[in-house]
Amino acid sequence: MKQKNLDRIRTTSADPLKNIARHLPVDRCCELAKVVGFQRRKPRKITPAVLVKALCVLAFYSKNSYELLAEIVGLLGGRPVSKQGTAKRLSASCVEFMRHALFAVVSSIARFRQFNKRGLFESFGRVLVHDSTSIKLHPRLAGAFPGSRNQTGKANAIIKIQAVYDLIGERFLDFALSAFTRNDQAAAQDILNVAKPGDLVLRDLGYFACKVFTQFNKLGVFFLSRLRMKVGLMTEDGQPLDLLASLRKMGEFDQPVLLGAEEKVLVRLVAVPLAQAHADARRRKVKQNRDRRCAPNKKSLELLGWEIFVTNVSTEIWSPKNLQSVYALRWRIEIIFKTWKSHFHVSDMPAGSPNQVQAMLYARLLVISIFQSIFDPLAQHLYNAYGRCLSLLRLGQFLNQNQWLITPMAQTSRGLQLIEKLITRHCCYDVRKDRVNYIEQRRRLS
Repeated sequence: MKQKNLDRIRTTSADPLKNIARHLPVDRCCELAKVVGFQRRKPRKITPAVLVKALCVLAFYSKNSYELLAEIVGLLGGRPVSKQGTAKRLSASCVEFMRHALFAVVSSIARFRQFNKRGLFESFGRVLVHDSTSIKLHPRLAGAFPGSRNQTGKANAIIKIQAVYDLIGERFLDFALSAFTRNDQAAAQDILNVAKPGDLVLRDLGYFACKVFTQFNKLGVFFLSRLRMKVGLMTEDGQPLDLLASLRKMGEFDQPVLLGAEEKVLVRLVAVPLAQAHADARRRKVKQNRDRRCAPNKKSLELLGWEIFVTNVSTEIWSPKNLQSVYALRWRIEIIFKTWKSHFHVSDMPAGSPNQVQAMLYARLLVISIFQSIFDPLAQHLYNAYGRCLSLLRLGQFLNQNQWLITPMAQTSRGLQLIEKLITRHCCYDVRKDRVNYIEQRRRLS
């Protein structure tokens, strides 16, 4: 095995504390802690760097408690601390410190990565997906993080994590925590703080907002989204457009239209017919929805026979079939969220104050960001060396379950070779002729 490949595996499987120190050294921790007011004088027991590492180590445990956190702080800091004293350190200023630490790591990761874009993505900068996942908390936190109410009218406590992910770079660019009551529609404009001219944004229906599309056009940001059926449609000369009538006549659609009764944003609308079996499955799913607000009518059911998109990417760059293929990659974020909850325990939050919960969540997102950044180079190496496609879920499980055994093994060349063989054997997709996995799908498009 070549030395550069050994180094790649060493980076992937080494002690997570060393990875944190690589992206967030002690002096940087102290600097951030002073900026946000978390450290006002020299700490006697718990330093900012020790607290960051301890909160990150906690991400590898399925059952969290403040006593366990105090034990980890004591081991890392070299002196015992009480669970009360440790919990007290998770204050509002600690939340700000952890948030700044997270984004310092995200920025550091971005400096380490460079990418060559080809195929369908060569005309764009980054390919961004903005999506969210929700986490149920202890009911006592319902005041700070109100969620939906149950049949008795009692409010649940739910926190929502908004995330912006770069599909090509396989790295996170932005995070935000909020109550469940701030829906995706309200968060749709948050992407404007991240997107740059030339970037491509893939949007779910929950983030459909004509005002944001207008801003994308002004900023030179490309977008691809499904069409929300109740939005107003007009031809370029301002005449009402009956999309279903056009589809019945032509069978498909690919024309510029004006979107929104007020905004009238110019977009390219594309409708591609679906296979009958796929269309019937979509209709059955809609009919089974118990939410009366989503009750379908005959027109909406008929429109489910097409995949309908809006975009500002021209026909010279993408054909209608290209739109389908690219949008399918958006599903990657759902697999990532599943990995969070299955192997990084973001749903396992102990009862405590809102500040304590947020500080722990930011630490988990920090660990996740580091993990995600090493996935792509490792996946490329395994594909080039063995023709195998690495599974995100399986790698997350492997590292989570075996992290503390892997760490000492990664210090020798022989140990690294064994780790590579184990990852290749246990963490790659099964070879199947009837299904294309995400790695193969993305490689075909880029």
